[in-house]
Amino acid sequence: MHPAMGERPRSQHALSRAADARCRARRAAARLRADEAGFGLIEVIVSALLVVLVSSGVYLGLDAASATSGINKHRSVATYIAQQDQDRMRAMAVTELSNYRATSTQTVGNVAYTINSAASWITDGTGAASCTSGSAQASYLRISSTVTWPGMTIKPVAIESIVAPPSGSFGTNQGSLAVQVRDRNSAGVPGVSVSLSGPQAYADTTNAQGCVLWGYLPVGSYTVALSKSGYVDGQGVAQPSKPAGVVGEATTTLAFDYDAGGQAQAVYQTLTGAGGTPVAANGTSFTLVTSHQPVPLGPYGDGQPHSSFPSTPVFPYSDPYAAYAGSCAGADPNAYGQPQQFVTVAPGGATSVTLREPPVDLRVMLGATPESGATVKLTATGAGCNAVTARTTGSDGYLTDRALPYGPYAVCVQDAAGRKKTGSVSNTAAAGVPVSSATFDMTGAATGTCP
Repeated sequence: MHPAMGERPRSQHALSRAADARCRARRAAARLRADEAGFGLIEVIVSALLVVLVSSGVYLGLDAASATSGINKHRSVATYIAQQDQDRMRAMAVTELSNYRATSTQTVGNVAYTINSAASWITDGTGAASCTSGSAQASYLRISSTVTWPGMTIKPVAIESIVAPPSGSFGTNQGSLAVQVRDRNSAGVPGVSVSLSGPQAYADTTNAQGCVLWGYLPVGSYTVALSKSGYVDGQGVAQPSKPAGVVGEATTTLAFDYDAGGQAQAVYQTLTGAGGTPVAANGTSFTLVTSHQPVPLGPYGDGQPHSSFPSTPVFPYSDPYAAYAGSCAGADPNAYGQPQQFVTVAPGGATSVTLREPPVDLRVMLGATPESGATVKLTATGAGCNAVTARTTGSDGYLTDRALPYGPYAVCVQDAAGRKKTGSVSNTAAAGVPVSSATFDMTGAATGTCP
């Protein structure tokens, strides 16, 4: 073959390969341009985010600076108002300033500032009102001005100072009254509202030591009352009051025991028979006894049967209450040689105590046949007792609910045939005490109804 004849095909293949290479290069360039377009979008987004973050930081900085400036402005205005109030009280006559309390408002720049003004008598060198009895009266006044405003986020602005009454400001027919409020550990209770009524009327709140001191009151008879949500005194009274006499040229101290009330939660229990297993029972009332009170507290209950029932809030003495089912002294198991149950009540909480009610071993028969559906009325006859309980008998002739508080009972049985029989039963041992009258045979009983 001629050499020139073989060169032409090789040139065509070379040209074809070159064209393919150029095509691939164009496609690669297109892909690169597409990729670069995506990176450009990402760069735009990142730049926008940076602008937002920087702007937010600048805004927050400006906002914080503005808020700080506003707080400083409010504080400055409040300080000026408090100082004005101090000057006003200093200009008052001491007789007007004695036991003074007032609240007022002052508007500055469309902001209403509230001013709480107070003058408190101080009796000792510690700078606090003293609740200690003594022959000396309150000696000087501490005046305080506290200013607040709407939306405040800092502590109120408060200014205090001392005013010493000049000699002869008060007469010999005036005295001071200190009120001391103590918890179960004899520590002062702060934040208790205390009101005074009598020849003069005042209201105040106990300080950190649990004290309120009113100085230079007219001599006479007063009444002091307490109030604080959830608190009770030793008798379980939420708003207790006591009389107080103010004596000339002396300080009289009146003490209250007052603490967050706790509850005793009675859970009733009986036995399945002599020496039997304890089981849940129902009760209608229960009583609490404490050595701190001459009379029992309660009874607690609503007259309806409950498996468990709480007392009202009672004072949380550190030593326990004795508790028993029933509403009278004659239901106290101690009277029959049986143990009471004890419960220590916690401030502001509820503590359970299990109260035993012995089962009444009473059965209604008609000869040798148990009487079902008979009505049995049991009247408690122990000391101070008169509660009446109505029960019915089951197919075995026994009461369907045998649990009753300790004590003796008068019994009246009325059966379905209208026969009536009376007697008594003693319910004075842990498992009940069968006695001769515990079985009521209705054979030959007269017709009648139980009251």
